[in-house]
Amino acid sequence: MVDEKINGQENEKTIFNEIQSQDKVWLSVVSSFLKLKKELIKIFDNDYPVYFIGSGSSYHAAIIAEFAFKELLDRKAFSIPSSEFLFYHKSYLKNKPTENIFILISRTGQTSDTLLAVDEIAKIGGYSVSLTSFPDSEITQKCNYSVILEHCQEKSITSTRAVTGFTAFFLCLFFSMAERHELISKLTNAGEVFFSKFNHYSDLVYSIVNKENFNRYIFLGHGPYYGAAREAALKVKEMSITNTEFWQTLEFRHGHNTTLDNNSLAVLFPSNAGIDYEIKTCRELRGIGIKILIICNSQDLNKLEGSYDYLIDMGLDLSEPVSELILQIFFQIFGQLIGYHQALKKGINPSNPRYLNYVITI
Repeated sequence: MVDEKINGQENEKTIFNEIQSQDKVWLSVVSSFLKLKKELIKIFDNDYPVYFIGSGSSYHAAIIAEFAFKELLDRKAFSIPSSEFLFYHKSYLKNKPTENIFILISRTGQTSDTLLAVDEIAKIGGYSVSLTSFPDSEITQKCNYSVILEHCQEKSITSTRAVTGFTAFFLCLFFSMAERHELISKLTNAGEVFFSKFNHYSDLVYSIVNKENFNRYIFLGHGPYYGAAREAALKVKEMSITNTEFWQTLEFRHGHNTTLDNNSLAVLFPSNAGIDYEIKTCRELRGIGIKILIICNSQDLNKLEGSYDYLIDMGLDLSEPVSELILQIFFQIFGQLIGYHQALKKGINPSNPRYLNYVITI
């Protein structure tokens, strides 16, 4: 059971090791998916809308899954916080409950509001699929079908490899449903290349965080990167008890930038579709004294000139537009690293943040 495996008293190095282990976790996720592939494809072999439901980081995984599902499959999908679905599901469901698929995401499988949402789905006769990392959790008993990714389990209260592992699982499923099987290999190959440089990326983040006295972080991203921006912001907030925000890049300009100063760092995940406007936004922000970190992959660096104070170019072999769905996993990791190094700078244990429990119950 969850409580028997987790004591919530891990040291600061625990979470760093878990962050660094994610490439191995993703390989295990791919292996688990391939074993379940036929069963899963059969579940989704219809035109039913899909609802991705979760709380906290699991809700961010839901946002990421919704975008990827619609991008690859041209089908209806919705991402909803568990409590929002629990209280207002009638506002979201416009067809028969039995003509929907509900995917409930929970790292522990014991999150109260997610379990209550499962109960509501059962009442209305919906088909529920759970995604969790604990095989004996309550959610696996309640749902019609369960996917259990035990390699995503973590000792840290702060979730890192569970949310990226769940993202990797969804991508494998959607790539297969779209008959883009080669993208699964691209995901694993990119992971191998990225983590061969992991310590280098960690050192870069360390140097940025410790060079300045940042007291606020803003993560910016459009499209597939919005969910990654939300998750990165949450990791920094949880690990380091630092003020964070997340916005679609251009939306941030509409009043949300008024409270920032030169102790603020805006982190941009540039998109293929919006990069020209995103660069203009970064130049505007620099003009009012906000520091800019751009994290990108093989962009035209000349185009970025004058738009950043710090730049990290991953240089992964991912060029076609759909590869943005893969890159969002790596962007999440930079949020984890910023949170980790910001926490150490402030003398905080990032593995065990205040006011949080491993299992969130009501």
